[in-house]
Amino acid sequence: MIDEQFRRWVTAPVSMPSAPQELHTALSETDDLPEMIEIVREAERACMRQLQERNRQTRPAVQAPDTARWTRTIQLLVTHREVMELDMRIKWLQDMRRSLETQQQRSGLACAPLR
Repeated sequence: MIDEQFRRWVTAPVSMPSAPQELHTALSETDDLPEMIEIVREAERACMRQLQERNRQTRPAVQAPDTARWTRTIQLLVTHREVMELDMRIKWLQDMRRSLETQQQRSGLACAPLR
């Protein structure tokens, strides 16, 4: 249940509003932390692959002689924006994953028997 909703939220465009209320409630539960961490890792990897592809696109390529200079400039500017957005998203996902992992460690410690 939370998996698909969380996945949609994590992979949604940056312009998506904050997490819906039902997701806030679900995020307060620690039972699903391993699955949530894996969802974030998957999203992180997908963004990294996209970033690598966009970076390849920004490298100077042999252009057809009839390709207009302005067209190439616009293509590079659009790709550069996509790279910046992906980079920001990757950092956000990494922060989220670290927070979830910290929460998982804390909940594991809270459940550990005292010696």
